[in-house]
Amino acid sequence: MESYSTGKYMVKKYACQPKLFNLSTDDLPDLTIVKGPASLLQRFKTSKGVTIRRANIKTKIVEYLSHVENGIVKRYLNANNFPNMQRIVICEEKYSVTPDDFKTATRQKRQNRSSSTISHLKIGSEMISEHKLSKSAVIQTDLGKRLISNYLARNVKKLNITKDVVLDIDSELFLQNCTKHKIDECSCPYKLHTTPVRAYFSKSGFIRHEMLNHIKQRKVEAEMAQVDWLSDMKENFKENEAVVSIVTSADVDSLIIHLFAFSIHWTRRSDEALEKFLAFKNDLGSMQPISAALNEEVYFEIVKRLYATASIKSEQLSFEAIRQMSIKPPGKQQKHPKFWIPPKSELIKITKLINCQIKYLFTVWTHDAVLPNFLAEGMFEKGHHRKYTI
Repeated sequence: MESYSTGKYMVKKYACQPKLFNLSTDDLPDLTIVKGPASLLQRFKTSKGVTIRRANIKTKIVEYLSHVENGIVKRYLNANNFPNMQRIVICEEKYSVTPDDFKTATRQKRQNRSSSTISHLKIGSEMISEHKLSKSAVIQTDLGKRLISNYLARNVKKLNITKDVVLDIDSELFLQNCTKHKIDECSCPYKLHTTPVRAYFSKSGFIRHEMLNHIKQRKVEAEMAQVDWLSDMKENFKENEAVVSIVTSADVDSLIIHLFAFSIHWTRRSDEALEKFLAFKNDLGSMQPISAALNEEVYFEIVKRLYATASIKSEQLSFEAIRQMSIKPPGKQQKHPKFWIPPKSELIKITKLINCQIKYLFTVWTHDAVLPNFLAEGMFEKGHHRKYTI
């Protein structure tokens, strides 16, 4: 409590400077009667002003743009990394078009882990602007996430980039609906899409920016949208040119999405192993795979082999026989349930879930692909508390 009166003095002196609450310097108490640490009081007497340090919000938002410049763009424009870089594409997450039920589920998980906050009570200008950045708000609220994901595209002209390069930003800054019909009645594949922004830079800095109206991006996940851009670049490649795909979030699903897309759309040879695992359906004209489904028999054989011991030839035994051995090996005690093979009925549910993922993955490589509606197709059932079952 020794510094309480000095703190009170600092607050009052700060309010007197801009004459807040009709206060003036005449309202300040005499320093001789203020109690507190001697070193602190001495600083009050010798200083010409006093500042109460609120979080340096302006510095934070400048640091955010600086991070994009130095940590992402200039890092890859470095002559030691990619000396001939001509174009960079940055894909942002699109929170406005994430299904409400999924938002609710993920929000509930975050709330169970995090402490109480009033971030959701803030309006947009209080979360992020040229002078403000509320870290908790942009992390914990839907509005904050949308604002920070759009901030780069909205302020691209402020980037200090002095090199001949094109910067494409795939965000939800320009979120559009089909204007031909009512939203609920429209079956147009472009019913809800975003339009990317392209900015041009030179050695003198920012030149201009434009909307890429020919691209109607419908992918919510940045990892999915990222692969779509690779399809655009593939057609314009020249000899000795290359493209690098980098995921800053390090999400493991990005690896799955890239491998799947390349195996279908950027193949070098026929992959017989993949064709045994998946049953493909090809387009009659181009013979390009347009859909696939998991081969259940092959999947069950793989599960049997994973759980069978080295001395057992799993292909010669039935699934149930292998499952019983995983529960209680002959002449041994019963194993812990975590080592048991799941019942075939549960594995069938897993195959259905995998097939949903495969169907979703087949939308990669096309910005305006029509995304599957698993609820409408009966693949999932919505139960209580917005939980889904297969």
